[in-house]
Amino acid sequence: MSASPDPLYRALQLAEEQLQQRISSFEDAAARVTSLASGLQAALASIASLETQISSARENVAKLQQLIGTGR
Repeated sequence: MSASPDPLYRALQLAEEQLQQRISSFEDAAARVTSLASGLQAALASIASLETQISSARENVAKLQQLIGTGR
């Protein structure tokens, strides 16, 4: 018996190593996408809050304009 590994066995080992590297890369990418999605969700919540504040401010401006217009 020779000391060198079977070429087919070695090829399978290399393929498995490459597959594990790709899986790891996909897992890293999935973690980044999840993090980005979380950040986007927080940004959208902030935008919704700002829209509410802007709407409220517009209502207040309209009320002030009415008060100024009527002299009250």
